[in-house]
Amino acid sequence: MTTAVSKRRSAYVLLPSTNMWNVDNPGASPAFVRQMGTYRQGSRARPSEGALLAGMQIVDRVAPGDTVLVNMTDDERLALLLEQPGLRILPVGELAPLWLRHPIVIPFIGLQARARVAFTVDVVDAESGAPLPNVDVVGYVNRAERVGASSRTNARGRARLMFPQDVTVLESVEVYPASGYWQAYVSKAAVGAETLRVACRPIDFATGDARRHFGFEGADGDGEGVRVAVIDTGVAKHPDLKVARGVNVVQGEKASDVADQVGHGTHVAGIIAGRAAPGKGMRGVAPAAALNVYRVFGRSQETATSFNIAKGIRQAVDDGCDVINLSLGGAGDVPDVLREIQRARALGVVCVAATGNDYRAAVSYPARYSQVMAVTAMGRRGTFPRSVANARSGQAIWRGSQEFCGGVQQRRE
Repeated sequence: MTTAVSKRRSAYVLLPSTNMWNVDNPGASPAFVRQMGTYRQGSRARPSEGALLAGMQIVDRVAPGDTVLVNMTDDERLALLLEQPGLRILPVGELAPLWLRHPIVIPFIGLQARARVAFTVDVVDAESGAPLPNVDVVGYVNRAERVGASSRTNARGRARLMFPQDVTVLESVEVYPASGYWQAYVSKAAVGAETLRVACRPIDFATGDARRHFGFEGADGDGEGVRVAVIDTGVAKHPDLKVARGVNVVQGEKASDVADQVGHGTHVAGIIAGRAAPGKGMRGVAPAAALNVYRVFGRSQETATSFNIAKGIRQAVDDGCDVINLSLGGAGDVPDVLREIQRARALGVVCVAATGNDYRAAVSYPARYSQVMAVTAMGRRGTFPRSVANARSGQAIWRGSQEFCGGVQQRRE
């Protein structure tokens, strides 16, 4: 009995098994990868060792003569393993930004086939009454079990949620603006003909918060002489940010395009090196640091490949960065990222990664690696206004996640 092998091409990372920087005796697999470096990107021509792999395509490289991203079939992968037994052929990993995620919503089973009722929510600015567009709205029937419905406000600030007809009261309605406003909630909301109006309070930068309480706002000279790399979703144009260098490492996109379509990279950059005057905007822990931004997320993508992250780390090290921030992660091992972290450490660069922001869950990769300085979230009771959703759920996060995505929101509008 023979087993059919798929002819569909998938992306794989070719990773040598030994020290790539041992010039005198690199080993067989590093030598093979270096030889692949003599072939142009997109080429289907193969070195002599790869005669059986005529269809394999080189997609990208971390650096010349180094870790390679290829498209190949299962047949080609097996043939390459036979020819180069020391070569690691890895599926491409996916990592996500590690910020506080919105609550998970489990939809009703078979809702489309059941009698339904619409529940309308208007979200407005608490001070001006102006409608707030692009705001996520969640209505829970059972918050503990996460059962409910969700939607997003339109240009008029209105969201429409659908529930089974027998639902008359919601346990809570929760509203999550992208930036500039506190989250809001309403308890015991009746599902009926009337529209529910929810007002979100603008964030006041002059109000004390956990960062200021613990002294995490830097003085004017803090960070001077240090170059920090933010490997993330990019950065939005913002008056409180000064970017020394920006590089997009995503294949097929413009190298100078580091525009942030998600908001996370902008948030991280502000916490690190925001330059606003205290109480007037976003002030980071090291306002005088030189800020390098490396976009490793494709345009409008909410995950990044491990290969692009490895490529971003390599670029940051080669650009002379002293500290690399990795506020991203996943549940699985990412050897291609670890390889670049090991190289960074060998060259004197500190890599800092977020543990996961998943409460008491296991530490994410790459923060789990011993070569990385892992950092978790912290907060202080009483720093959220009592009327906002953050205080109700006891989420210990910095206000930066709400404050510092303004550039992204303005561009969307």
